Amino acid sequence: KKDATGGDDELKGAEFTLTGEGITFSDTNVDKINNPTISVSADGKKITFTGQDKKTLIKSLPDGKYTLTEDTAPKGYAITSAVTFTVENGAVTGAEKNVKAAEGSNPAVVTMFDDAIKATFSKKVLDGDGKELPDAKIEARAKEGTTIDLSGVVQTGGSPENYINNGSVISWTTGETPVELSKLPAGEYEMVETGAPDGYELAATTIKFTVGEDGKVTVGEAFTENLSGNNVITMYDKVKIVEKPDVEISKKDATGGDDELKGAEFTL
Repeated sequence: KKDATGGDDELKGAEFTLTGEGITFSDTNVDKINNPTISVSADGKKITFTGQDKKTLIKSLPDGKYTLTEDTAPKGYAITSAVTFTVENGAVTGAEKNVKAAEGSNPAVVTMFDDAIKATFSKKVLDGDGKELPDAKIEARAKEGTTIDLSGVVQTGGSPENYINNGSVISWTTGETPVELSKLPAGEYEMVETGAPDGYELAATTIKFTVGEDGKVTVGEAFTENLSGNNVITMYDKVKIVEKPDVEISKKDATGGDDELKGAEFTL
């Protein structure tokens, strides 16, 4: 199990099920020393295990067609599609991306790739020119009354020097580009503005959104205008309207008195 963007490290924590067409598994097919979580179902129809920091070994597979399914993705990743492979005369074949044939004493390797869950957060002016609005203070956090471990989330864009992640709340200052948060765990969230840029009103509405196990971001009916494209959430600020004052012009004698001096001509 690996990150779709590359790297050699195994992604820990994914939960898998292996099944085979007409295949009955037994304990001879699993190695609990290699992966203590691996087990064969009571009816022998499937093998289940949790991914570790090294490859999981499944032994002595008979000829047949197999399907490896990811039941639960590692935190911050989306569940990927099932991978099928075939064993024939001891040789393992399948999609080139996912299946690497055995080499000498090294067994064949079946690899699944997961995409990190990403969401993009944009800050713009309502009825503005469509450009990003800098200097707004934004927070993303779990829905009120719930907790989500955000310590593994990675941020790009915005003003990186003002990015703070304390594990439960992520805060940042907007910049010239939107902020992308990667490896967001599935769950229910809120996006709130805590400080508006000079000349703009603080957004009164907290945007509530959900990150699904499939990596898709959804919002309620009240926020459909705030969600677009590929998981892009946009919050809008209104230009602050400053009341125009009235001014009275007075002309008086410097020595005192309340009477207005008539006849002076002015330019403003």
